[in-house]
Amino acid sequence: MKDRQKYTVEAVQKLAAKLREMPEAKIEDKEVSKSEAIKLMTKEIKLLQSRGYTMKSIAEILSSNSFSISESVLKSYVQRAGSNTVATKRKPAKLKEEPATPVKALDVKADSSNAPAPTKKSNIISDVE
Repeated sequence: MKDRQKYTVEAVQKLAAKLREMPEAKIEDKEVSKSEAIKLMTKEIKLLQSRGYTMKSIAEILSSNSFSISESVLKSYVQRAGSNTVATKRKPAKLKEEPATPVKALDVKADSSNAPAPTKKSNIISDVE
């Protein structure tokens, strides 16, 4: 079995202190996916749309600036980014309630003369009889 490496509490505390002293990471160095990039640019894309640009022309502008994307993918990402900005909780659909069907009360009598008499024989089937 492989031995697990162990650390002293002092060594762990020193390392934790070193981690706390680390500067903030530069956001410019962070890599993002294409959909995340569109999410970061959604405000500007919507601004261009309000100025009369079509999604096709915006996709062409992005592609000509080393950000290749098709019109359909751009539309999809912008829609997704827009739906994430306003978190709305959907209400569950209301079910149509049917009126309750009245149930007849059973007339149970204390007299059990009509009931079958209990038997002494067990309902369990056994191999030995």
